[in-house]
Amino acid sequence: MNKYLKKTLIWVSIVIGVFLLLLAALSIYVTTNNEFLKRKLSEAINKRTSGETQVGEISTGFTETFPFLSVKISDLTIRDSAYARHKIDLLKAEKAFVRISIFRLLFNVKPDRVILENGRINIFKDTTGFDNTYVFKTADKEKKESDKPDASKYPDVQFKNMVLDYKYPDRDKDHNLLARNLLVKLEHDKGILNIKAEIDFFVNQIAFNTKKGGYLKKSSFKSNLELVYNTQLKQLSFNKQTIYFNDLPYVFTGMFSLVQGSPDYTLSIRSNKASYDEITRILPEKVSEKLAMYKVKGDFIADATIKGRTSYKFKPLVAINFKLDNGSVVTKDFTLDKSQFTGRYYNQVERGKIRDDLNSSISFYNVKGKMENIDLKADSMVILNLKKPVLKTHVYTDLALKDLNSLSGSSTMRFTTGRAVVDVQYAGPMTKGDTVSTTMNGSITIKDGGMTYIP
Repeated sequence: MNKYLKKTLIWVSIVIGVFLLLLAALSIYVTTNNEFLKRKLSEAINKRTSGETQVGEISTGFTETFPFLSVKISDLTIRDSAYARHKIDLLKAEKAFVRISIFRLLFNVKPDRVILENGRINIFKDTTGFDNTYVFKTADKEKKESDKPDASKYPDVQFKNMVLDYKYPDRDKDHNLLARNLLVKLEHDKGILNIKAEIDFFVNQIAFNTKKGGYLKKSSFKSNLELVYNTQLKQLSFNKQTIYFNDLPYVFTGMFSLVQGSPDYTLSIRSNKASYDEITRILPEKVSEKLAMYKVKGDFIADATIKGRTSYKFKPLVAINFKLDNGSVVTKDFTLDKSQFTGRYYNQVERGKIRDDLNSSISFYNVKGKMENIDLKADSMVILNLKKPVLKTHVYTDLALKDLNSLSGSSTMRFTTGRAVVDVQYAGPMTKGDTVSTTMNGSITIKDGGMTYIP
């Protein structure tokens, strides 16, 4: 046998032997100190969360975290002090693993990862005003002011098939997500906390105002995020992070200030390939229902800017720019093929006034398209007051009169020759029965026209 191969096999055998000895030692220790470990684990969790902890069986979990050693905890439950009244667990996990690498076991007993599987985390405020986030706030107050965050003190945290539920009925907030996989890693360096997160979520809904419906209903999103938290400025920021919503990429850049009293934030989102159906799924339910009346085929280039505060009921400033090339727009009345336009949504048409549907607009510019065989152009189409929409537009077309025959539906009159130039300005309601006054003016010029009266 080759002497180098022989040495390699010897070293591999030594490593495997040491590993098996460590595994056996860990198994014996866990088995003989089960009750002690349960008590110490409960005390450690209770000290950090100010909650009540229940622990099932403790065993080794090597087969489930291979090739890492781990301590397996079955049926982990954390409850707040008011559980007897509301009967809702703060945290419940069918399995929890405290994972330890071989090197850490040899030189440092601190775990390198905590894994929670098949469970649920409930954050809520009930109708009596009880807020179970006190569990975390109490632990924060006990920390000394001089304490600085040190990522080395905290293991990585991973969720697998964990439901995250957040309900604040007095603020009309209701978020519900399934973390199919969430892995968070922390690195601390001179006042900067670097956060890396692998995310694979299924979103039932994210509702900041339940009266308007939820965002991202029945959607999935995945990403490998890198975020930076400045501990001195108390700012969380991220730059050009790609998140896949329903497998379509969106690029996010943002900054959130966590300074008490001025929680400002800015967020920008961009997509070079966004479909109309996917965009409407991301928007709140009530807005999606309105937009569902129209069908748009083709890929949008879109970017959004959102500026605001995370304060309760603060309405952010929202601007969305979009562009469509060679698509089609389908309504119940007509179809516009080979469409192209640029557009903008803005939720504060008049400065100083409240940001809502009444003060919002959707504008389209350089609109081109083909309806039947007719080329239509509009230099602008502006929809004001999205609660009771009013349309202002300037439409222009130059067409052969014969192209009107299929649209007129007349069985007695047929155009045979000539052209028509239509130049019309319109301002009026978009919905039937609206009492808003309508104005239309412009001109229709016919040149060399000819028609046949068929009877």
